[in-house]
Amino acid sequence: IGIGLYIGEGTKNKTQMVRVINSDPSTILIAMNWLKQIYGLKDNNFRLSIHLYPDLNIKKTLNFWSEVTKIPLQQFRKTQIDVRPKNLNLRRRILRYGTAQLTVYSDGDKKKGVYLFHKIMGQIDTIKEQINAGIV
Repeated sequence: IGIGLYIGEGTKNKTQMVRVINSDPSTILIAMNWLKQIYGLKDNNFRLSIHLYPDLNIKKTLNFWSEVTKIPLQQFRKTQIDVRPKNLNLRRRILRYGTAQLTVYSDGDKKKGVYLFHKIMGQIDTIKEQINAGIV
């Protein structure tokens, strides 16, 4: 499930950071549990950034995500508020708590930084090859 989730919602660009972005709290929790169980991450290895719209209460939104994920507010990164006029009416009231960007913070442990990104991407490539070869 974790690899499938990462294929759909994970960052796969050249930043080589492990990130999962979604507005659904359950999806973020699944990603956290997968990263903890399979790769041995701890709560202090996670950072959250929240992207929201001006009609949302920032404090309420941050407290919501902190309560859901059990990540303390001290581990949150800068909140981004989308004020682009064309997006205001489209997303208003649809994303009640904005979008969360869960990022793995290595805290100096190389196995939880770029190495982890490459490991996940390697597992994704292996699964794709197996599917294409009819093995899975």
